Amino acid sequence: MKIEIIAAPVGPAPEEFRKAWIGIVLTVGVVFYLPPCGCPFLFEEVENIEQARELGFLNTSPNALPAFIVPLIPAMQKLAARSKEAVRWWENRWEEKGEIKTEFDVFLFRKDACRIV
Repeated sequence: MKIEIIAAPVGPAPEEFRKAWIGIVLTVGVVFYLPPCGCPFLFEEVENIEQARELGFLNTSPNALPAFIVPLIPAMQKLAARSKEAVRWWENRWEEKGEIKTEFDVFLFRKDACRIV
């Protein structure tokens, strides 16, 4: 399955870099529903529970929000074709945190920022 990003996704990046995703088509690795308690790995990207709730990463509704997981490396390659600055922002962020990204890492996109193509 493929998705097209149709709106700036939520997340820690500055708005101009989040908007760079718009129009990019990505291959989906997994579709899942954000559980009512949130998703633990998302909390690495937010400062606190209140911010997670504001970003929509917590869902207390019985109708959980669908989300798509895409492999990080191919997504970054497509983003680089659109905005090398956005890719540099992510790389700097990971470097500051001492993170090394591999083929096992992913991005998560909420369904409200995507359409299935």
